[in-house]
Amino acid sequence: KQGRWGDIYATLIRHGHQHRDIGSFTLRQLMLYYERALAVDRLDRAGRMQDMNLAFGGGKAAAEHLRALQR
Repeated sequence: KQGRWGDIYATLIRHGHQHRDIGSFTLRQLMLYYERALAVDRLDRAGRMQDMNLAFGGGKAAAEHLRALQR
């Protein structure tokens, strides 16, 4: 369990929360922020995976995807 608290704090700090503020969160707030941070991380990873897949595949789909990202 102790390692989990370290993971929670590290994740929240990586997502912009200040160490001094985290201690004032209720347990519910702490867990909601943590779960949302993990969800954001998962979406980021999924996006990178999609980008890499398209980049390696190349072609029209990759070019269209790149144009959409550059808008």
